[in-house]
Amino acid sequence: MRTFGFFRELTGTPGDPMFPIHVGERGDRRLVRYLSNGVAVLHRVELVSHPLAPGASLGPAAIGTDGEWLWPLPAAALVADGTLAVPRDLLDHASALEFRIPPVSPESVEAATQWLARRHDTDIPNSERADASLEALLEIEGGQD
Repeated sequence: MRTFGFFRELTGTPGDPMFPIHVGERGDRRLVRYLSNGVAVLHRVELVSHPLAPGASLGPAAIGTDGEWLWPLPAAALVADGTLAVPRDLLDHASALEFRIPPVSPESVEAATQWLARRHDTDIPNSERADASLEALLEIEGGQD
């Protein structure tokens, strides 16, 4: 799984590299929408602050994927305002998909979750796993038949 945007300011992980200050052109709206619509594989309650405007929130600390790439979902806002540049490989990948997130298999979600767990050398709590929320919803719906 390829990754983008794992900086301590977006993930809250002290061991991650510091955010590289980049002020450039605003991101293409199609790319920003693509990054915003990634399939969430991890949700956290805490909010992420903008690295250049600490009082401004970028939203919850969630991690998204398209099945091949993995990124913090708040990165979309930084791409939108020109604070964060996207690697050319990711831009080409999203463009080849016509900036539409493809269906992501459960195996891809599990691979992303495992990558995150290895990265932190720990298991991801069920309360933070996006697939746990889906499983709970299916159990609720299944119990109402």
